[in-house]
Amino acid sequence: MSIKTFRILQATLMIGLAIFIISKWLLGGLDNYIASRFDPLVLSGAGLLLLLGGLSYREFQKEKAHELQHLHEQEQPHEHDGHTHRPNAWLLTALLVPLLLGVLTPSGSLSADAIFTRGINENLGTGIDPMQLPQLSTERSVLDWVRAYNYSPDISTFGGEAADVIGFVYRDTRLKENQFLLARFTISCCVADAFAIGVIVESDSAARFPENTWVRVQGTMTGTYAEGQQIPLMQADTILEVPEPENPYLYN
Repeated sequence: MSIKTFRILQATLMIGLAIFIISKWLLGGLDNYIASRFDPLVLSGAGLLLLLGGLSYREFQKEKAHELQHLHEQEQPHEHDGHTHRPNAWLLTALLVPLLLGVLTPSGSLSADAIFTRGINENLGTGIDPMQLPQLSTERSVLDWVRAYNYSPDISTFGGEAADVIGFVYRDTRLKENQFLLARFTISCCVADAFAIGVIVESDSAARFPENTWVRVQGTMTGTYAEGQQIPLMQADTILEVPEPENPYLYN
């Protein structure tokens, strides 16, 4: 591969990858890959790719001008002083592979199917300061409730508290027919480290909602134990089907 061809391919891939990242951010799809708090860092990387792509394109223009100059002088094109190393085409792979994967692989949030392989995390640790939780129980997410139950030495503390949470339905075979797990995926950095958490919902209408359906559940909290672990249990007053949130993940 000539140095001129390498430069134009390098510039095209860098700029293409940067445009892909920025478009995902603008269209709201970047959260399917990485936690939103890292968006500034990712966008900085995209900006750097644009800069390097522009510099590589400028080098391509220089090589092109250099070649035209030699052709004008009736000389054969040659490398500078015979010392320019031939570019390594494998270096382009590091840019091509992520771009192809991003473009060709459908982007979407994790669903109940992923719980089968990743499992459910029922213990987020007990070192959570309760003051970090929303003070109004109806503002607590699935993650907040799981943390609260992990932290509390007595689950009866939450008996009768009102709750209003959103998640998707997961059919855990360990649950009763009138129960389902109201689940969410939580991530620390990116989707690769995602794991599922959930609140057990109990209702006479529980069987009406298929797995993977996003629902909003309003009711009161009680609690139960599963394999010695304190688990939030919600007695549902109403269950309403809702669209998937713009950002389906919670962050720990």
